Amino acid sequence: MVVDKRKQSGYNVSQSVFSLTKNIAMNELKELTNAEWKVMRIVWEERKAMTREIYTIAAERYGWSPATVKTLLRRIIDKGYIHVTQIGNGFLYRPARSSLQVVKKAVESLLDNAVEGTGPLLVQLVEQATLSDSDLRSLELMIEQKRKTLDKQNKQNKQK
Repeated sequence: MVVDKRKQSGYNVSQSVFSLTKNIAMNELKELTNAEWKVMRIVWEERKAMTREIYTIAAERYGWSPATVKTLLRRIIDKGYIHVTQIGNGFLYRPARSSLQVVKKAVESLLDNAVEGTGPLLVQLVEQATLSDSDLRSLELMIEQKRKTLDKQNKQNKQK
């Protein structure tokens, strides 16, 4: 009996044009390394890209060899961030998660690990970010809502 090792490893595999996808819940995803973030940025920008395209862009931007990019792609696939489909002799890579989903997860992790509280970290994020008028309005509304919630909690605590 022939055993498909791809199937045993937790990948979904369809035979005609085989596709590898790690089904990992968002809350179970392992964090990306700095180099993996760079490769993901390429995949998000391209939306879907063949191996050679990713190799070319990574070589132009970062001076990386195809072997380095191949290793990074394999790790990212194993972590569940990229779908890969074999088409003939090539591979097509597509994001399995939106950039917004992944950034939100990274921010949650950062906030969970903040030693001196989230306030100073949030201030730093806002200072470093390029924000539009719409972004600033959204932040103002969120801050206003947070103040109302905090005021309400403070009143309830005083009544106890």
